Amino acid sequence: MTQINNNHFLSRCPLCSSSEIYLVGALNYRYNVKFSTHIINFDNIPQLWTCKNCYSGFTQNAITQTDAETLYSTGNGTLRWSGTKFEDDKPKEVSSFFNTFLKNGMKVMDIGCNTGEFLDFVKDKKCIPYGIELSKDSREVVLDKGYKCYSDFTNIDEVFDVITAFDLFEHLYQPNSLINFCKKKLKKEGLLIIFTGNIGSINAKLAKNKWWYTNYPEHVLFASRKYYSQLDNFSISTYLKTYASQSHEALHNNSSFLNTIKNILQGKFTGNPALFKDHHLIALKHMP
Repeated sequence: MTQINNNHFLSRCPLCSSSEIYLVGALNYRYNVKFSTHIINFDNIPQLWTCKNCYSGFTQNAITQTDAETLYSTGNGTLRWSGTKFEDDKPKEVSSFFNTFLKNGMKVMDIGCNTGEFLDFVKDKKCIPYGIELSKDSREVVLDKGYKCYSDFTNIDEVFDVITAFDLFEHLYQPNSLINFCKKKLKKEGLLIIFTGNIGSINAKLAKNKWWYTNYPEHVLFASRKYYSQLDNFSISTYLKTYASQSHEALHNNSSFLNTIKNILQGKFTGNPALFKDHHLIALKHMP
């Protein structure tokens, strides 16, 4: 068991730098918490805050970036995150979206590629897959598959047609570092595609600080559609509301609407099962 001094606390929104931020409420984790494959305790109670300017959310009293990077790099991502085939994990509408434009010979970089599930999908489309992965164990799996995989943003010479970030943005402490990397490494009119939880969804608004997606210690940032729409040198070319996965969609389809309403009225609603779609896919076209 590792004791963590989770003292990462901000005076401004980490996305738009506005000082107009406010407390939503305490988050539901502190002791015996799984972070990657480590079990940790926190000194302080984590909190969900929201920005009045860009409508994004973020965690206060979060684990520091240095501690997070240490835990990610030494944890075994092959055991923590799904190794299910991409097309069997993500909702069908997400796979269908990629089927519309991936073409033979495209260079595709997946940031936070885990053990290469999306890279396998890309290879089947006759594209050229690349990955970035912080976890050493996961990266070794990707390399064993024969893909080029980096541990960070440095020393990457290629320029890409598509850069993807699945279930990654919510982990970031310095989102602008990723955005600036993509500006440098995307071809003109190339696509940056982000898949993450939607803080603007009805589920998130109803659940507030109880929303299941904010109650993972690895998740510290919940960017709004407004944030993405205001990024310099990018324009939203596709915006798709969806579910976190096919299993989350199945939970929604099989859930009791009356029980969900009861949980909302009693203040117990967590958004899982989802009342409505609570994730979004944002395709940003690079317009330098």
